Amino acid sequence: MRKYAIASTKKAFEGTLMFEYDEEGVLLYYQNDSTMTTDQIKFLHQRFPFIEDDLLKISPAIKVEEITDVTFDCFWTKYDKKVNRKRTEILWYKLSIADRQVCLSKINKYKNYCRLNNRLMKDPDTYIRNRSWVDELT
Repeated sequence: MRKYAIASTKKAFEGTLMFEYDEEGVLLYYQNDSTMTTDQIKFLHQRFPFIEDDLLKISPAIKVEEITDVTFDCFWTKYDKKVNRKRTEILWYKLSIADRQVCLSKINKYKNYCRLNNRLMKDPDTYIRNRSWVDELT
């Protein structure tokens, strides 16, 4: 099975969509953790990706990422600020799988932002609690 998370790259909608496909590329699971306008929902329903190939052909305004490892250990290793593990793990498993994927994909950008702006990284539990991965970092 392959899982994918979709997030808008041009802020067309807020949140993420998650799709899971079987070995033949047929949709098994869909989760919508986003806020969309009526027109955006109609657009999605008209082009709903029941087949994996259709998902991979979606507009360039939407970023499709394959979900790999979204375990807490993966986050803990990648974030690499080892404080408040127990609290952080509880918060991590309260996130949807799609949010975990997006969170993981933004860690390097956040680390670079902190380094370039001479800022300390937030504690990992604060990073998750405040949903800091959705912040626009410049």
